[in-house]
This record gives sequence, structure tokens and C-alpha cells, in this order.
Amino acid sequence: STRYAATQRARVEKSKSFACRRRHARARSAAASRRPGRSRAAGAPRAGGRAARRAQRRRAGGAAAAARKSGARLAVSVNSFSYKRGLPRGVDMVLDCRFLRNPYWEPALRSFDGTSVEVAAYVAEDERFQPFFDKTLEMAELLLPAYLEEGKAHFALGFGCTGGQHRSVAIAEKMSQALAERGWQVSTRHRELERADQPKRSAKAADQG
Repeated sequence: STRYAATQRARVEKSKSFACRRRHARARSAAASRRPGRSRAAGAPRAGGRAARRAQRRRAGGAAAAARKSGARLAVSVNSFSYKRGLPRGVDMVLDCRFLRNPYWEPALRSFDGTSVEVAAYVAEDERFQPFFDKTLEMAELLLPAYLEEGKAHFALGFGCTGGQHRSVAIAEKMSQALAERGWQVSTRHRELERADQPKRSAKAADQG
């Protein structure tokens, strides 16, 4: 009788312990489901993390390579311009660079433009430059393969600043180089530099004539 009672008590304690563990497990599961980001599939990269960005670049690179292998081409044009003279025609996407510090206010740099090493280095020293450039390049790596898959033949990206001589030119140059290194067919146009060169070319032609 004593052994039977002890056995029953042990069974009751075991049942209580099991029920307690189940309650704790359900509570942990409910808490986890309410946490942000827990809806991800097991092993999936966290959104916005390095693994997600690497996976995105691999997908973008694979899509671009597949489209190029099929013979499709997307001509990418990177433009710089001055907001004083309005937006360039035919540009699909425009980014404003006027938040970056302006080399124009440096007397030693004023006579140079964004194609010079000195101006490019000055613009890149702004602490906001690199995050802006990296995120813009990341966006381009996402969009260009998608446009290519959709059959788009040309994509024009514009960078604007106040005078179109320094900041926008420096960023357009760097972006063109980065996209070309990734296998894209890239052309670069600096609208305000071209306008500044027109009188020089006309004068040279007149002298030669």
C-alpha cells in the first residue's frame, strides 16, 4: 500500500513537471513569434545585414550575367549637372549631392573640377560621402539587372549639385568606374563641363581656321 501511494505521488509529480515544461515552451514560442524579425525562415539572412547584401549582389550579378549571355545589353549613362540649369533630359533617376561639402568655397580648389584628384579627394573626405555612395551603388546593383530583364535598353543616372562642376562630377566619375568594373556598359557625361568647353573649342577652331 505504501509503495502504491509513493508510485502514485511520483506519477502526479511527473505529470505536473511535464505540464509545467509545456507551459514554459508555449510561452517561449509565443514570445519569440512577437519579436521583430522572427518570421524569417530558419537560416535565412537577416534583412539589411551583410549576408543579405552579399546574397543580393550574387543574385544581381547572376541576373546580369545571364542577360548578357543571352545577348541582351543595357547601356548605362551616368550624368552630372547643375540644378541652376535644370534637370538633364532623359534621365531616369536623379540624386542630389548638395548635402556634401562644396570644394567651390576652397580657393585652392575652385579652379579645378570633379575630374581632378584633388577635388575628388576633398569630396570623399566628407563623412557622409561613403555611406551615400555605397547605398547608391547597392541600389544600382539591384535595379540594373531588373531593368535588363525587363528589356530596357538604356538607363540614365544623374547626380546634381549647385554648379555642376565639383561634387556631382566627382561622384559621377566614381560611380561610372564602379559600374564598369562590375561589367556594365557605361558612358559618362558632365553637362556643365561640356558647356564650359564649348567656347574654348570654338575659339580653337577659329584660330585654326
